[in-house]
Amino acid sequence: MLTRDRTMAAGEERTSVKACRTIEIIVRVICFIIGILLIVLGCFMFASVGGASVDAGFQICVQAFYCVVFGILCCFAEIRHEKTICLIKWVLFLNAYLGRCIFYVFLGIIVFPLGVGAIPYLGKIMAALLWAAAGLNLIMWIGRRCAHVETGKKMDVVVVV
Repeated sequence: MLTRDRTMAAGEERTSVKACRTIEIIVRVICFIIGILLIVLGCFMFASVGGASVDAGFQICVQAFYCVVFGILCCFAEIRHEKTICLIKWVLFLNAYLGRCIFYVFLGIIVFPLGVGAIPYLGKIMAALLWAAAGLNLIMWIGRRCAHVETGKKMDVVVVV
């Protein structure tokens, strides 16, 4: 009876691990798509500089540059590959769910006031998507912490060197 309970518990644990892994992949794909959208927003902003004054044009170029660079950083943070890990080692907080959560909140604050030409509310939509990504990462962080508390295991901190 005792071994049957242990076998069932091990099977249930494997199923829950698979479910957690699937949810993690879905969150990573969503955040990767949001990173691509951030790059697209930056490109649209670069394209809309044409009719602006010099001061406004410079400001738009700087904001567009930040959007493109941070969008690329978002995409690299979600891809787990040897070549991207060497880039992410400079921003280790992107290896943790909480770090990515705070990063997405920061990006949402930066992107919120932006607008592109005929679509002035595009920055607000992008900020909402970034804040949703932050919420997903926060949920994953809380879920992971609760799972470790429930099982009694200590959380390992992964440091990429």
